[in-house]
Amino acid sequence: MEEDEGLKSTFDYESKSSDANPDPVMFYGEMVYPFMFDDYEELKPLKEVAEDLAKRKDWSALYGTGECKPRTNAAAAIYLDDMYVDRNLSFTCLDDGNKLDFVKPFITNEYQHSGLRDAGGLIFGKLQELAKE
Repeated sequence: MEEDEGLKSTFDYESKSSDANPDPVMFYGEMVYPFMFDDYEELKPLKEVAEDLAKRKDWSALYGTGECKPRTNAAAAIYLDDMYVDRNLSFTCLDDGNKLDFVKPFITNEYQHSGLRDAGGLIFGKLQELAKE
């Protein structure tokens, strides 16, 4: 990535994080790119299936606001600095008027994406408290 200026600028957090830059930060920690099906032995058998899936155009929305009727109280952790989950999408899902507005958020920047692995007992306890309210 460091050798390819196109890739380097695409994934450059410093330049992308400016309010003046309309392009999103492109993280790649959990992403798979087409070249990986040639480079990684484990992925080679999946190349044809991946190409077929990539050609599909009939995917439904990943974050929909379809009907969601709460059966119980609920809480969710939102890690402000999570590099894999866009916090704005999380907040949008929880805004009044959306179908998940019954979910009580635990918003923190003390943990990253691995919060449950790093401090699962503490976070789960907090979520339980919120869900009981």
